[in-house]
Amino acid sequence: NYCYSNVIELPQVVVSYVATMPSTIYLTGTTVRGGTEAKPWAPVYGFDGQFYCMAYFGAGSTFQWGASESADRGYANTTTINDEAGAGISAAADGSIAVENAGWYSLHMKITIENNALVSVLNIYPGAAYVIGAVEGGSWTDSDSNWAMTAPADASGTWESPAFAAGGELRAYIKVQGIDWWRTEFTLYGGALYWRTVDIASSWSENVGSAYSVTGSAGQKLYVDFDYDKGEVK
Repeated sequence: NYCYSNVIELPQVVVSYVATMPSTIYLTGTTVRGGTEAKPWAPVYGFDGQFYCMAYFGAGSTFQWGASESADRGYANTTTINDEAGAGISAAADGSIAVENAGWYSLHMKITIENNALVSVLNIYPGAAYVIGAVEGGSWTDSDSNWAMTAPADASGTWESPAFAAGGELRAYIKVQGIDWWRTEFTLYGGALYWRTVDIASSWSENVGSAYSVTGSAGQKLYVDFDYDKGEVK
């Protein structure tokens, strides 16, 4: 038996897309965490829609970014790429972002929503990280070359700070050009890098909690694996 009905015309169906700001973005790449694991970017403290991270790219390597651990945004769907480090950026055959020159890079992403679409600006700077404050004798000078951490040859190595000049609470940061050091600050929590997300008027110990505060002694150093974002003081 068959059942027949009059033809029913449906009203126009409108599918609307609403662009949303990602709360986290991820980095994947052929030389990022062995090419098998996504690396989360940290939020720039106080600046909505801005993220940063430190990454090593090998010569001829490629990378992508995105709002999930399956990062899927490459050269064509990154609105603007500013290569301020001479990385030699181009589009790879698979649509990802290719890097000609090997090195450590500080990456800064600024995302806005314009006309219901995500607009992304990727700034690529030379990789740089510093310690500051009590462990360098009480100086708070941003990007003091005397307190720059030394980068390893590649992603398998560890960054190393100068020997601490004095004891006190560790303050350290990845340097992103044009941004105050305290907006890209980190500490160590359970051996992992913990990125600043709150106001620190006095210290990590007082304003965040003693578990997030690391105290160094004169002669010790900070060692950081910026590929897997972990570190120690010894």
